Amino acid sequence: MSKGAKTMSTEKHPNELHYLKAIRQACPLETWQEIMAKTVEQAKAGDADARLFLAFFLVGRPTRPSTPLSGIASAEDGIKLNEMLFGQA
Repeated sequence: MSKGAKTMSTEKHPNELHYLKAIRQACPLETWQEIMAKTVEQAKAGDADARLFLAFFLVGRPTRPSTPLSGIASAEDGIKLNEMLFGQA
């Protein structure tokens, strides 16, 4: 490891190891696999919360904010968001 590299050690966080052990006892690998399989099943069925959880878990949270939908509509062209998304006036 390079000089100055930051690491989270149990020396700085002595209780961390105890908490990690408690989590592993409460949720062993087999249980976590069942939870993830169910979450994938729910996400595939359209559950938005399951999809969001998987996205954050697998890809991570976005590092910069996305453009809100309201920012997409062009004021110069007079396009309303509802018209743009749903084709309605």
